[in-house]
Amino acid sequence: MQGNTVHTPGRPEDLPRPERLWQYGVLGTLVAAATGEPCAERFEYPWWVFREPDELGWDDSGGQWWILRPLPEGRAVLFGVDHELSDTRNPYAPPTDLFDGAPDWLPLAELQDMDDMLGYLYWWDGAGWHRAPYPEGLKDDGLETTVGKFITEELAVDEAACTFTEGLGPVEATLPVTRGLLGLVEQRGVTEAAVRELLDALPTSEDDEGEIEPPEGGWDLAALLDVAHRARVTPA
Repeated sequence: MQGNTVHTPGRPEDLPRPERLWQYGVLGTLVAAATGEPCAERFEYPWWVFREPDELGWDDSGGQWWILRPLPEGRAVLFGVDHELSDTRNPYAPPTDLFDGAPDWLPLAELQDMDDMLGYLYWWDGAGWHRAPYPEGLKDDGLETTVGKFITEELAVDEAACTFTEGLGPVEATLPVTRGLLGLVEQRGVTEAAVRELLDALPTSEDDEGEIEPPEGGWDLAALLDVAHRARVTPA
């Protein structure tokens, strides 16, 4: 598995373009939905895709979360926290103003209402990611421990495979499925038939690489397709 490439504290160059981060997060959401995790509504853990406003979120229900929100004119905002490691919220760490330099096209009123909850705030202006300057000596903002698993294709595919096979079989057996599912996401080609074809290729008890048992009640394709529709990764 590829090592994490996020600095501590995070830097704008650590992040992929927002459309890629969206795809990697959607992959995690689809897999969680297929395996029975609730993903249909906002704030149901661990993932959600929300339509008004457009929003992709992850929350481990233990104090780590992040939200990616596309904005008009090709812009985006990413914000979140690690409640233990985000020193930007630590009163004993160097003080940090997360809104220093923040442009007025951000949803500033909403974000400032959440200020005491935020560990980091990054914004994409259409060409690159930016954040407020951090004071010297700040150890961490929480980006690495929250978004870090989803910033590259390899990391996102590996994480999705782990979710797919938790307690159901060997991780290696589902890597082709998660890679294939990411390909469908990238092509906006998630359909029931395409997903079934991927799942039908999972090893059975007759295969050498180890059987993958579906979760109790079977794969939840209805939930997966609902998420795919809200994430706009289904055919037009």
